This record gives sequence, C-alpha cells and structure tokens, in this order.
Amino acid sequence: MTKLFKKIYCEISGACNLTCDFCPLTDEPRGFMKLELFQKIVDEVAEISERIYLHVMGEPLLHPQFDQFVKECEKRNLAVHLVTNGLFLNKKIESVLNPTIREVNISLQSFAGCHGEDADDSEYLQTVFSFVETALEKRPDMHVNLRLWNLGDFGSVVNHNRTLLEKIYDHFNEEIPEFSIGARHHGRSVRVKNNLFMNYSTRFLWPSLDAPFVRKKGYCMGSTTQLGIHSDGTVVPCCLDNNATIELGNFKNHSLREIITHERADRMRCGFDEAKLVEEMCQRCEFASRFRKKIKYRR
Repeated sequence: MTKLFKKIYCEISGACNLTCDFCPLTDEPRGFMKLELFQKIVDEVAEISERIYLHVMGEPLLHPQFDQFVKECEKRNLAVHLVTNGLFLNKKIESVLNPTIREVNISLQSFAGCHGEDADDSEYLQTVFSFVETALEKRPDMHVNLRLWNLGDFGSVVNHNRTLLEKIYDHFNEEIPEFSIGARHHGRSVRVKNNLFMNYSTRFLWPSLDAPFVRKKGYCMGSTTQLGIHSDGTVVPCCLDNNATIELGNFKNHSLREIITHERADRMRCGFDEAKLVEEMCQRCEFASRFRKKIKYRR
C-alpha cells in the first residue's frame, strides 16, 4: 500500500559534537528526544511513511539511547536513513549495521566546517574509511553516501575538495571522475565502488524570516511528501525549519494525523497546488528554487 509521505525527518538529538560554520544556531537549544516520545512518534509514522531520517539538526549518534531507538524502528519495519558527521560511527557500529538502517549519509564537509580547511583531516577520514570498509563487508546492501558540497564553489573550497576527493578515491583504489571538481550536477550521486557513493551538492542559505525575500511563486515537498519533527515533539513542514517558524503542532498534544490535517498544513499544500508560497519563510527560502520543474508540471 502506498504511504502518504515519502519520508519523515525525526531529530532524536538537538545536540552536536561539532560547531560547523554552515549550521544555523537554534533560538533555544534542544536536547535529546525522550524514548517514550519517540515510541509514540514511530507508531504513527509507520502508518503514513516507510522511511524515517534520524536527523533535522544535531548529531543522532550522540543520543545515549540510540541503540534502543534503532530497535524501535526495526519493530515497526521502518527503513532508517541516517545523517551523521561520521565521528561516532565505529562506536555505534553494531546498531548502525542493523538491517533496518538502509542508508548512511556522511557529511564530509562537517570536519572542515568546524575545524577549517587547513586542519589535518587524516584521523577523521580514517574513521570514515574504517566504517565504510566494515559496511561494505557486513552490509553490502546498505547504501553509504559520502556527501560533499562542491558545486559552484571556487577558490580555496575547490582546492580543499580536490585534495579530499583524491584521498577518498586513492584509498579505495578507484579513479576520480573528471567532473567531480567544481561540478554542477546538483544532487548527483556517483558510485565509487559497490554501494559506496559520492554525493555532490551545492551550499545553500538556511531559510528564516530574516533572510532576503526570494519569491511568492513556487513549490516544495514540505508538508506534501515530507515532514520534520524536532526532539521536543514539534512538527514542521520540512527539515530546514530549524527554529519551528512554521509550527504545525506538537506530538505531546496531538496525533500526527490531526497535525497534518490542521488548517495551516492544509493551506500550505493548497498553495503549492497553485504554485504559491503562502508562508513568509517559504518566500524567503532559496532552496525551493530547486523545484522549478515541479512547479511547471503542477500548473
């Protein structure tokens, strides 16, 4: 049976072990999600989606009950997608290799984003490589994506990425694709070997009410095929709403079905059907510009 949403982002940890220059600060720091709240969430998520991403902000592997959270997903046959900076992968290796985790996304830009482009990343990369090698051996069905923001950037960023990519491809004895440096193929994933991929993307500005106005017409997948849930139970339309500017409701007070059928969420979806961005923050989100083809299709 087709599920209502393609994916749900669930932030189990509002805390992070890094302070990257590209991550926005939240107005109020959020801690770890309670196990009881997560159990309630996954009970309802399993009814409307087959996939759950354990990420909005923060580092999910920091959660002291991460192992139990994975088991709760396994009980409900939820396919888990993990987004991490990679530093704790080997410490949580048994849980990360659980068959319910279908994909691990490692944000390689996080190390330089925290320590600077000139910092020695050899120990960090060895941690990543060690996990990848274990995953390729013990979970050959799992997809591992090494994420890198290199599209459209110039100067020192390109030089840093070139060096990083050379280290990666050299380690796995593969030849680096020519288009990898300074490429302009947004969202393109390229197989390195087996189920290990390089995923290339561009930097973007996090949307906020203080950001410059972009446009009133547009389309987004927020509240239409995806939702975000903060560690305190707050439900938002997408994973970029880090401060719950568009708060749709809270799991502590309402069911998920009540939240997604609430007037505010319904108004957003009706607006997208007419290629209109009804929320002010959506009008200030440059990420929505990536969905132009869908606007044209839906008109």
